[in-house]
Amino acid sequence: MVEFNKRFSKVVIVGGAGFVGREIIVQFQPIADNIVVIDNMRTGLRNKKELELVELIENDIRDLGGDWPRAFRGADLVIHLAANIDTPWSVKYMNDDFSLNALGTKNIVNACVAASVPKILYASSAAVYGAVTEDKLPITENIYPEPASPYAKTKFQGEIEVLAGARTYGYTAHCLRMFNIYGPWESPVTLDEVLLYTLYVLKNQEISIFGEPSNQVRDYVSVSDIARAYVLAAQSEKQGAFFYNIGSGKGTNFAELLSIIENVTGIIPQTKILPLRPGELTKSWGIYERAKEIIQYEHQVNIEEGVKQMVDWIKNAPQEVLNLYKLS
Repeated sequence: MVEFNKRFSKVVIVGGAGFVGREIIVQFQPIADNIVVIDNMRTGLRNKKELELVELIENDIRDLGGDWPRAFRGADLVIHLAANIDTPWSVKYMNDDFSLNALGTKNIVNACVAASVPKILYASSAAVYGAVTEDKLPITENIYPEPASPYAKTKFQGEIEVLAGARTYGYTAHCLRMFNIYGPWESPVTLDEVLLYTLYVLKNQEISIFGEPSNQVRDYVSVSDIARAYVLAAQSEKQGAFFYNIGSGKGTNFAELLSIIENVTGIIPQTKILPLRPGELTKSWGIYERAKEIIQYEHQVNIEEGVKQMVDWIKNAPQEVLNLYKLS
């Protein structure tokens, strides 16, 4: 059991209005005196009560003339979540993807250096590894990144900015290469399979699956596990520049996921198989031994329990929230 003994006077969460940011706010509140969220609200949900408990600066990190850089003054921790996370969108709008994920991250690093912020936690992605062949699974940090989409490329570029800044200017940096995150309050713009498929099944609607379901493998990790990893990284006394995987340590294919959803809901899923989309990966799952060593991270919520939590949330969420998840 890890003891959370360290308190923070000021935590800045960039991109904190999203569903990962919401859970991070919840888990940091007991150990932070002041939490500031910077978000352009493009995909953030405004009606989350957690945003009422923080200072919200509605700004885009690409706007160097905005108010957001002042938030870094006096901060002892910055968590950088802001990014486009939609792979198909990055393929279509790769310049905008680059400006937010890569140049935006450079702006964050510069602002942190100017304000002498001692630690940055950066939300990277396991997508940086690219299309890893089956003989190299499970994915470890020893696999050199070969990004297979504009999104993955810009997330890796963001890592380089954060880690190079740490080695140059002396702050501590943790880059968390997160696998497939699911949980309540996901953005309607970028739904993962766990929530998306569960919503379709509960509405008795047909699910479009891109690629053969048994060949599509993901490492699904609960947003509560993700947020806990950020708390652990923040609490760590280790200094330097680190990168590591955060996931469940287990691969689940789409067919298995549909079976779990069927078992939990009692409803047989209706499916339609379509060709793979450009830039999409087929198999991606990894292990987190390095995170266990550096921050004592352990996966806690298995996919079966996670699906049960999603079903409970869907059944109890306000209707105005569920209306945001428009199914076609």
